[in-house]
Amino acid sequence: MYELSYFIHIAGIILWIGAFFSFGLLLTGMIKKGDALRTGDQIRKIVNRVILPSSIMIVLSGSYMISQFDRGNLPFYLSLMEMAGSMIVLLSIIVLSMLSRKISKAVNVDKKSSLLGYYRTTIISSAVLALGVVLITALRLM
Repeated sequence: MYELSYFIHIAGIILWIGAFFSFGLLLTGMIKKGDALRTGDQIRKIVNRVILPSSIMIVLSGSYMISQFDRGNLPFYLSLMEMAGSMIVLLSIIVLSMLSRKISKAVNVDKKSSLLGYYRTTIISSAVLALGVVLITALRLM
């Protein structure tokens, strides 16, 4: 069961970070061209329907794997991975859900474009933070 959780966790992280970087760069290009509204709505729907639910699987599989260790003797990098990684994923879910709701309710085109800029920034920021946690964990730093 641990091996399956490990696979789900690693595959989910790869897909989550890759999708966030891809969507963030796509939104950056679309915002510069002024064509972000149609594409932004499609990206937002994909993130809400696929990426955010899969991030819950990342947290659940990670929590299961950490529960298999002796909590008193966890190395610092595993504690960091557990706490910082969970916090990044959960904050991403909350903030992106709130922004998505505001974007879908926005009537003004300028307001919607502005919110898509915040959405893009949140996506890229959470991917960079998650990549930092992966780097520290992979190199077993600190």
